Amino acid sequence: MRVRAGDGSRPTAWPGGGGAVVAGAGGGARRRSRVRWAGVLALVVATGLVTALLGDGWWADALGSVLYTAAVFVGLVLLRPGARGWVLATLACAVAAAVELAQLTPVPAALAEAWPPVRLLLGTSFDPRDLAAYAVGAGVVGALDALAARVSARRARPSHG
Repeated sequence: MRVRAGDGSRPTAWPGGGGAVVAGAGGGARRRSRVRWAGVLALVVATGLVTALLGDGWWADALGSVLYTAAVFVGLVLLRPGARGWVLATLACAVAAAVELAQLTPVPAALAEAWPPVRLLLGTSFDPRDLAAYAVGAGVVGALDALAARVSARRARPSHG
């Protein structure tokens, strides 16, 4: 992870720094804004809630799992805005898979019984198809982050026209 100091006092990737400069595609750099990513998280969570409440069938379950991975990815970006996107996407997939595997134990169901909203966060029943959806979700967010890095690098280059 390459992080540059924003004002010289401390690296901007530290908590409260507001964002970080991330090494982009082709050696360029881009700034990840925590405010912008918080908005993305709100959008992903809202879409996930609508999918959970109104969706039906396998497509809703798969979309919910992809969005779950996306939400974990964005949460990781908020925690470590200077980290490389592929690292965060891999971690997001691993976290989502760990939560899914935890559903093989009685713990998530017991927590959901004690406080029902936990059901949306931890789930209660293991489904191996969700593991594939998490991998798809990680691939999608990783690709979108790489695309954003390329676009940012192009914008940062001076035009020669």
